[in-house]
Amino acid sequence: MGMHLNVPEFQLSDREAREHRNRVWWTAYIFDRMWASRLGQPVSIQDDDIEVDLPSSDGLAGTDSGDFGDPEYLIANIRLAKLAGHIIASIYARRRQQGAFSQRVQQVLRDLRNWVKDLPNRLQLDTDEPSQTAPNLIVSLHLSFNQCVVLATRPILLQVLRTYRESWTNPPSDPKPQIPGSALALAETCIRCAQHSYRLLTEAWIDGSFATFSYFNTQYLFSAATILAISSLLNDRDSQNDGDDFEAAAQFLTQLEQNGNFAAKEFCRHIDAMRVSMKAISGRRDESSSDPRGVYPALTTPRMPGAIQEAGLPYIGSMVTAGMALAEPSLQELLSQPDFNLQFMDTPIYDDALQSLYWPELPTEGWMAG
Repeated sequence: MGMHLNVPEFQLSDREAREHRNRVWWTAYIFDRMWASRLGQPVSIQDDDIEVDLPSSDGLAGTDSGDFGDPEYLIANIRLAKLAGHIIASIYARRRQQGAFSQRVQQVLRDLRNWVKDLPNRLQLDTDEPSQTAPNLIVSLHLSFNQCVVLATRPILLQVLRTYRESWTNPPSDPKPQIPGSALALAETCIRCAQHSYRLLTEAWIDGSFATFSYFNTQYLFSAATILAISSLLNDRDSQNDGDDFEAAAQFLTQLEQNGNFAAKEFCRHIDAMRVSMKAISGRRDESSSDPRGVYPALTTPRMPGAIQEAGLPYIGSMVTAGMALAEPSLQELLSQPDFNLQFMDTPIYDDALQSLYWPELPTEGWMAG
């Protein structure tokens, strides 16, 4: 249809019609990138092929400009959607990539940090008011940002969990798995963003603004529940709370399923399978002499809200927001380095070992039953 190209002004001189056409395209672009990032699919059209002006209110007549939403809000969504597509292509694509895995993660997090810094003040979550008072569009924007950070850091968290699990299953002579501090800082960033999303979603449910049949909100909830489940297994200072929040999120999904949300129905099946695996892992951990508490300081160090507020990023009560997580001094130091150490992932990434994090071995019979 050629929607990804500008129409010459002599063919379409009406300013409002041109702006409407541009915004139809960018809305489709946002949905394409967001659906691709949620479903793990490639994007429909590459950024290099797009030649459409960004949304703007310039030149719109006063009587007509009210028909168009805030262009800065749309531009923030477009930039975030572009980053989501880049995350899928650079971190999750199975083709051979340029550069080490750690370099790609580092660049993505730098881009996400810059997105937060460039966000207009009116699109930030108000740090002085409960998030329930924020407009739904702003909450949705920050939920989407949280999910991008989770996507960028989730492979590291999964690898950390795998390393822990191996030490519990086959305790070595030294029960302390060798995990670099950079990986632990990134794993913690993933957990903090999931915690923040969970809080935003539960507050939306309480105040009645949660869209019962929204796939995106339901997927955000399931994604946060998955991260909370992993955190509950790591025995850090928040593990008990995260385990409780995981169960609460599971009940939340069950209620959505009972209300007719088809996505929640599918996610609840995964939650049931996760509970079985969590019980088995907890049993192995308890039988092992290995106890990660006190061994992994990046997962046990108290938060530093003062330093985060100095960076100009939002702090909501005692909850670490995604912007705060990216402003943690330890992570800031990592992002300022030319490269950081994720060697325990860089080697297997090219041997398809990372794919086993997402495609585990399954029983050959009956795994589709029910």
